[in-house]
Amino acid sequence: MIVAACGSLFLAATCLSAEPARYKDSLTGREIPDAWFLQNGLPLDDPKVPLQDPDQDGFTNEDEWREHTDPKNKESHPAYHTKLFLERVEEVAFRFVFMAYGGDPAKDRPERMRFQIDKLDLRQPSDFLALGDMIPNTKYKLDKFVQKFAPQPRLAKTTFPN
Repeated sequence: MIVAACGSLFLAATCLSAEPARYKDSLTGREIPDAWFLQNGLPLDDPKVPLQDPDQDGFTNEDEWREHTDPKNKESHPAYHTKLFLERVEEVAFRFVFMAYGGDPAKDRPERMRFQIDKLDLRQPSDFLALGDMIPNTKYKLDKFVQKFAPQPRLAKTTFPN
């Protein structure tokens, strides 16, 4: 004889919903209540039900549960940005050094100034460029100039014992 957790001889939706949860959200680890599956007419006996997409909107049942949307209505779906994730981080070295500028930023417009750019990898002489110029042998161009000042570092007073 098989007896359900609620003591009934028959498995019914009301009995199944008495169990707190049999599936966990694969992203957050939180339990998805059985009642949510039952309220949305989803089969509790299918172990793949959290990862299914009955309305074919591109969001799984667990996505729909997490964002409180209707898993059977294609128009009701989580925001698209919830599907975005960082695939990889690529570090690309920026191999140029701004060395100097010719002109006075307080008096001269940046469009009339020249800028010294050194390429670290190409062992070439410095380039003296104007705004809008391409950095030779690269795909980069000098786009704009903004003068910034860094605060002077505070120097600690050092005393030496006699």
